[in-house]
Amino acid sequence: MSKTFQITFLIKTADLLGAADILRDVLVLDLKIDRYAIIERVTKKNISLMVFSSSSSRSKNILDKFKKLNLKHVIARYSEMDNEYWQNKWKEDFKPFALTSDIVVVPAWLKSTYCHKKSKKIIYIDSNLAFGTGMHETTRFMSELIESLKGKFNSFLDIGTGTGILALVALNCGATDMMALDISEDCIKNADENLRFNGYNDYVLLTGDFGGSKINKKFDLVAANLVSLELLAMADKIIKCVKIGGYLAVSGISHDNFKKVKMVFAQSLKPVSVKKGKDWNAILFKKGT
Repeated sequence: MSKTFQITFLIKTADLLGAADILRDVLVLDLKIDRYAIIERVTKKNISLMVFSSSSSRSKNILDKFKKLNLKHVIARYSEMDNEYWQNKWKEDFKPFALTSDIVVVPAWLKSTYCHKKSKKIIYIDSNLAFGTGMHETTRFMSELIESLKGKFNSFLDIGTGTGILALVALNCGATDMMALDISEDCIKNADENLRFNGYNDYVLLTGDFGGSKINKKFDLVAANLVSLELLAMADKIIKCVKIGGYLAVSGISHDNFKKVKMVFAQSLKPVSVKKGKDWNAILFKKGT
């Protein structure tokens, strides 16, 4: 029977949120872990970041590299479970929910039984693991920003697409020219499956690191739901993908990094809207003449 392998990074420090933001950046940038494979769990006493993989050797390699970092206040634990048990376990908590005022997210396996209001648009999502389902507040922020621009964009670029949920939101809001990319082949495969399951066939999906990509095209709307350090590192290249008069929506911004991220992008773009949540922030910019 196939297995899912889990590494849990338990944070033990008074500054839990600050430490979680730093640790997430370390996992993404130093250990090359896909951001969508990181699940955050918050309790009254601690915060833990969990990473899931279908490869035992990959998981153990991550664990070995992490131990060499000698990070204080973080304990890493390794475990494994049967795929069937894991998938059934997280799917019990994945129920239909309102992503925006107009869009409802429904688990793909409930398509034949879910009854919905005709006034609402439905996005069906499936995922191999419990990430990219749309329940994270950064995804909700980005979806709301995209929906607020309905009728103002045709072309759309999704940087770090994950399950393709933001691409689906954009397509539901009228995008006719959609490109999405992700560094993870598994994510691109999952996004392709979700797009087709929702009835879309005309789009471009790319696998690779956006920082090293050769995308010369410009778009009416660009979405980048990443982490703060990735946004800062690729700011110039992200901005170049936005058309004059177009928009850029960014999220995955921690409270500690909010001012810095906003300042860097505001050097070339005009801030239009800000969404602040319990742990994360999102910003909508417009590119002037």
